[in-house]
Amino acid sequence: MTTNHEHLRDVAKVVLTAPERIFLQVSDQEWDSDKPFPVDCDGVSWWKEPVLDVEVQYVRADLFSAAEDGLARLRGVMKRALAELENYRSDCESYEAPELVDELDATIDATRAAIGDSHE
Repeated sequence: MTTNHEHLRDVAKVVLTAPERIFLQVSDQEWDSDKPFPVDCDGVSWWKEPVLDVEVQYVRADLFSAAEDGLARLRGVMKRALAELENYRSDCESYEAPELVDELDATIDATRAAIGDSHE
């Protein structure tokens, strides 16, 4: 398994020292937010902090990828925990503990929703 720190060793120094986020400066007029992004980026610049009314925030790709990897690992852990909850729910059902079964059903449903698992 690759950790965040191992991932960072493979990233060039220029990337690691670049701003984590930048803001594409589109316009200082709030009403321009209803217009499409300028074709050919005409008049667009960027800065490391928000300064105008209309901006588009970007996150460095290496940081986004690391976050996606972490989310995928977390989703896997949650799926394993969900399977354990479902097993425990079956045990509780056989012991005739309806209040606990209802609580577990709610927890299972919330966990499925959180990880995007529509398994029925």
